[in-house]
Amino acid sequence: MAQADKAVTMARQVSQAKQHRLRIGFVPVAEMKIFPYILPHLRVQNPDLKIELLSLNNTEQMKMIKKGELDIIFSHHNINSDEIESQFVLREPLIFILPKDHPLAKYERIPVKALNGIDFIIPSAEQSQTLHHTILDFAKANGIEFNIVQKVDNILFHIDSIGMGLGCTILPDYIAPLIMDNTVVRPLDVELPHLDLYISYGKNSHSAAVHKFMELLTRMFYLDINREQ
Repeated sequence: MAQADKAVTMARQVSQAKQHRLRIGFVPVAEMKIFPYILPHLRVQNPDLKIELLSLNNTEQMKMIKKGELDIIFSHHNINSDEIESQFVLREPLIFILPKDHPLAKYERIPVKALNGIDFIIPSAEQSQTLHHTILDFAKANGIEFNIVQKVDNILFHIDSIGMGLGCTILPDYIAPLIMDNTVVRPLDVELPHLDLYISYGKNSHSAAVHKFMELLTRMFYLDINREQ
């Protein structure tokens, strides 16, 4: 009986620990556009909640949430399955960035055909598969081909490479505040593509922390975004 009581007590302790823990996987845009608005309020309302943030690519996140190793993920994939619920959060515009002294910087609006053959820096497929393929699909759709001189895994090195004059790039607009004085952003004469951000979580999740996070996101952010669609 004593051993049975101890086992029940331990099970309750594990359950309570899980209820006071929130494991979130994310791509960088969530770090810039979601967390600063949600997490401070979540911490005030739930001071005992332990929040674990893991910066992961889309593929890593999907594997971990399916295994139950993450409670929530922010990714560019609409997973929606029997086990996982996904909801649209925001649309992430892309911008064209180039060195300030680049010949194309003279244009107020760069002709897309002028991009053919330019030296280009692209995120690696391992670092950002969705963005990597979105850029290549954009080039193909417009009949241009980039001279890819660098594939990068690190966003800071990516930005630095532009500043060093190694080439041009296309990145999400959350990068704009981080670019240096020797780089510029220019619009094209065609619309650049965008990335959609989704939040995903287990359909059968009984985690109070997940529900509290979703309540905050819905009240403070998600509903406004839905009205913009």
